[in-house]
Amino acid sequence: TWEHSSDEIKAILTLAEALKLLHQAGISYRAFDAGLAISIFRDNSTRTRFSFDAAMRQLGGDTIISTSADMQLGRGETIADTARVLSRYVDAIMIRASRHSNLMELAAAATIPVINGVTNLTHPCQVMADVMTLEEHVGPLKNRTVAWVGDGNNVATSWIQAVASLGGKLRLGLRTRHRAVGRCNPRGRCIARCPARQAHLVHEAPRAQRRGDCDVVRLAHQAQGERPGEVVPEHRG
Repeated sequence: TWEHSSDEIKAILTLAEALKLLHQAGISYRAFDAGLAISIFRDNSTRTRFSFDAAMRQLGGDTIISTSADMQLGRGETIADTARVLSRYVDAIMIRASRHSNLMELAAAATIPVINGVTNLTHPCQVMADVMTLEEHVGPLKNRTVAWVGDGNNVATSWIQAVASLGGKLRLGLRTRHRAVGRCNPRGRCIARCPARQAHLVHEAPRAQRRGDCDVVRLAHQAQGERPGEVVPEHRG
């Protein structure tokens, strides 16, 4: 996602907003007369699986849902072999991969679009949806400050990449036992692409939330006595 230009990402968000309005109005927005996408899951999923399946069908295409148990991915065949075979049969691939390197290898060998459903390092589709929701409520991200409170996980990484691409500011309040920003800053690439004035690591939640326009609370790993994690956008006038 974030390898595209900011104008291309904005165009995707604009199109998504238009499709949402058509959906809410009960107007058909079938974009395909035919089309077949495969979704590959290396672990269990609810929202990712059904949201992609529903979206492809609502756009007029069909889907094949597959898990690693259904195919030779990474076992009898290499990931590159799998990518080349699937490229002959379907029009797009969505993969939910346990390792980011698996996604990159698949995308490098495929001759069709490959969508990052989620990896251990990034979750761009989740953050694109978050950005769309934020902009519906408080306007363009470039004019806003987002406070991330929770773990230094794949979603936090994608938020860093989002502000680097679309503008705005991000204040990261990571819990003490998740301060190792290696996951939040894989190999130094994300922070390097995002100027320090845009992404600021403060660790403590109150400092992160100070002067923020939107709070995103994400606690993927629950400590004893804490409430279950959730994503809570809180927009302020």
